Amino acid sequence: MNPSDVPNEGTEPDVGGIAVVPAKNSPSIEATVAALRRIRGVTRVVVVDDGSTDDTGVRALAAGAEVLALPVNRGKGAALGEAVLAHPDAPWYLLADADLAETAEHLTALVERLLVGDEELVVARFPPAGTQAGAGRIKALSAAAIRSTTGVEVLEPLSGQRAIDGATLRSLHPAPRFGVEVGMSIDALRAGARLAEVSLPLDHDHTGRGWAGRRHRIRQGIDIVRTVWPRLGTPRLRLAVVLALSVVAIVASVGLGKATRWHGEALPAPSAKPRVILVTIAGAGMDLLEDPRAPAISSLARSSATASVSTRVPAPPGDLASQHASLGAGAPVALVVPGGDLEFGEAEGLTNESPATAAGPVKVQALPDGSAQVIDPLTVSDDSRSYGTRGLLGDSIRRDGGRVGYVWAGKGRAQLANGAAAVADDGGTIDTVDIAGVGDDPDAAARRYVDLDADLILVETRRSALTPSTLAVSDVDRVVAAIDAHRRPTDTLIVLGLGHDARWHLSPLILSEPGLRGTLGSDSTRRQGIMTMGDVSATVLNRLDRPRPKGLGGAVARIERGAPDIGALVDLDRRVDQRERSYAPTVTIFIVIQALAYIIAPLVARRSGRSSQLPGVLVAVTLGSAAFPVLTFLWRLMPVSLQGPFVTIPALTMLCAAAALLAMQARRFGLSPLNAVAGVTLAVMVVDASLGAPLQQISLLGYSPVTAARFYGLGNMAFAVLGACAVIVAASWLHAATDRRAAFVAVAGMFALVVVVDAAPMLGADFGGVLTFVPAFGLLLAAWSPITWNRRNVALAVLVGLVGFAVAVGVALKLGSGTHLDTVTNGGWDGFTEIVRRKVATNLRVMRLTVWSWMVPIAAFFLLLSLTTSGTWRERFRGATDLRTGLMGLFVVGFLGGAVNDSGIVIPALALVYIGAFLMLVQVRKPFEAPEVRLPEDASPPIKPAPAVSG
Repeated sequence: MNPSDVPNEGTEPDVGGIAVVPAKNSPSIEATVAALRRIRGVTRVVVVDDGSTDDTGVRALAAGAEVLALPVNRGKGAALGEAVLAHPDAPWYLLADADLAETAEHLTALVERLLVGDEELVVARFPPAGTQAGAGRIKALSAAAIRSTTGVEVLEPLSGQRAIDGATLRSLHPAPRFGVEVGMSIDALRAGARLAEVSLPLDHDHTGRGWAGRRHRIRQGIDIVRTVWPRLGTPRLRLAVVLALSVVAIVASVGLGKATRWHGEALPAPSAKPRVILVTIAGAGMDLLEDPRAPAISSLARSSATASVSTRVPAPPGDLASQHASLGAGAPVALVVPGGDLEFGEAEGLTNESPATAAGPVKVQALPDGSAQVIDPLTVSDDSRSYGTRGLLGDSIRRDGGRVGYVWAGKGRAQLANGAAAVADDGGTIDTVDIAGVGDDPDAAARRYVDLDADLILVETRRSALTPSTLAVSDVDRVVAAIDAHRRPTDTLIVLGLGHDARWHLSPLILSEPGLRGTLGSDSTRRQGIMTMGDVSATVLNRLDRPRPKGLGGAVARIERGAPDIGALVDLDRRVDQRERSYAPTVTIFIVIQALAYIIAPLVARRSGRSSQLPGVLVAVTLGSAAFPVLTFLWRLMPVSLQGPFVTIPALTMLCAAAALLAMQARRFGLSPLNAVAGVTLAVMVVDASLGAPLQQISLLGYSPVTAARFYGLGNMAFAVLGACAVIVAASWLHAATDRRAAFVAVAGMFALVVVVDAAPMLGADFGGVLTFVPAFGLLLAAWSPITWNRRNVALAVLVGLVGFAVAVGVALKLGSGTHLDTVTNGGWDGFTEIVRRKVATNLRVMRLTVWSWMVPIAAFFLLLSLTTSGTWRERFRGATDLRTGLMGLFVVGFLGGAVNDSGIVIPALALVYIGAFLMLVQVRKPFEAPEVRLPEDASPPIKPAPAVSG
């Protein structure tokens, strides 16, 4: 400023400045306003009522100030931005804290120095506060930050009492909250402004050294670190650091995924004259391995290779015909009555527990050449979950001269020969049978069984006392012990439980060979101790040294050598049962609670009007709901005894409430609470996927061995949560960014990390997620990019996207042998269309059955009413274009993900959980809407504020 611009004594300046006072619950506001009004040159005092819960705004207005009332606390940075927007032509601004009271009149010296000096920024220095102040660490940190970034030494870096040239202030991007002073100093000095400090006899309310003061300084320190960090170094250096960190994160995740993926050791080569005796025990669960009535089986499990098996079949529990047919197909098979849709277990007069004299669904008839023919009245269901080919195991053995045999090891002659469906070829032929039953001498019966002339001998037993044809547990144990005692040294003995009476249980598997001891797993599950029915079929062929035919699913068992932990396997089974019993009631209550919040919120908003806020409990409910997914994953860490519904439901409810209260402490900008929840969720899921996804297995929103088709990586519900949280974090990052270029690169790197974590075969192994994430993230980056989108740039972007997608597919095919993508590509066009057909059928079935379907109409009701209660879309997201774009991205991720994945409505329903929390915060807190302007009686109307503010 030139000296000639300074007003003479006793005169008013031609164009005065604006005094700005951010205030929240200030008891000294009247005195501060009165003192500022006495400063020559100040033509208007603007108090920004920053979400006060008392009458601060009313008292400021009565004292003669213009009041800009913000509906929610946004911090000093945003308050200053609103004042500048309201008065964008002021030649200079005087910034003052609300607690100066009468001493604010001394700020006259700052105005005079600004008007007569050469500086564009003049800062007041306070007198020493003694013991009333803190230890000075935050002040020293701030001074060091300014010095390291600008080379200028300042003594009062945190002072909010400042006079600043109008053009200079309007050229700056206000830092958020308590970082505003440090950010202003750094940005102004870097832009070429000159700074002066003036000592003044000011006084204000000191925070002291108590807990309240410490908490204030902690928040202040966090805000200052957030402010300084993006201002360190040069723009190029920051871009290089962001790129390097993105690459490091991706490489680290892939490296950890490779290191933590369970591989196990391949089984030894089969013997010179291989033979397999496969004993199936109907109704057997994992508890059989610890049953005192079965000492031989328990001992065999501890001395052999042991695992639990997911016998997931789309048929009722106890359907032995479908269970054995699935074993023979190496993939799920559901048998139904021809000409109808009834499954075997539902067909009238056909049950697995029919009396021994009744006609069963599967019979064996002897043929003249000594072989036998399987006769049954059932056909394979056309259910999309039933896709196995019956007789594939028998065909594979009999194709080159091999032989299969079937044994009924029950009381009396077999009437229900369901086990024959596992070894018969596609024509129903079995080479040799023994259906006479065990009789009174299990030892003699076992000698007969092991003497059968067959490469694969299936011995069917039943652990039950419900019918005369079945054996007691002790009798089954005696049969297994006798077979083990009389088998040849080169025989492989496999004991497998099938057809558990309850749906939510795993089945035991014991594989006994000389020198083989440990815990089994497979590449199908990538989990130690868990195998699938297809794995059992593939392992049988492997022990017989025969190739696996196309269409037979699963993978050959692998072994982790050592003593099998039977207790851990039984605990795993109990955890599965607890998860399944907890899932439906927990998710139902979760959805009902959200429904109540969504129904109440728009109705209350319509009735309350602009000035009131909805109860904080509504925000807490939706924030707690957004935290629910990650809490279900973390709850997986708790002991199995706490996984039942009577503990899980109240515990998760309390944890969601606690998470909501913690999240609501985040105050950097309007959506900070949701961003905090999304950030924690995103971090947990990325780390979990990099460590082999242990939190996904048997968690409520993960996958369960008895219901899901997946055993490793990220499930569809986790994919929806991961994508939604990535979009929220990205939008928030850009909205709050000071260095937009570096933030844009960081967001692109984060999106790349999420795609890799979701799709990489050694991590999430969910290549279907790429079909959602690549286009959704690409559209978001295009919307956020500073690039001008002409035809040339659009064509180039599409080309880059296609090339990137092709590279991703190629890499996944190279690294992902045995993955879902590998299955799709190896099946050709017919295989692809069949998979599409199954996915469509699955989506329609899930939509009819899942409780998640309730979320869509409930959320739609909330969205419709909330968008019609008050304000326009642009008004609600005033100055928050990045967040508005992010909200659109949430819709794209949710509904595109639901279209291309086979969980159907569940994916958009989970996305709506985050969309609902997003809109609830916007509707209740109104974090971006223009402030309400209140003028004193002697004031002229202010200039209309511009439609943008941040910070």
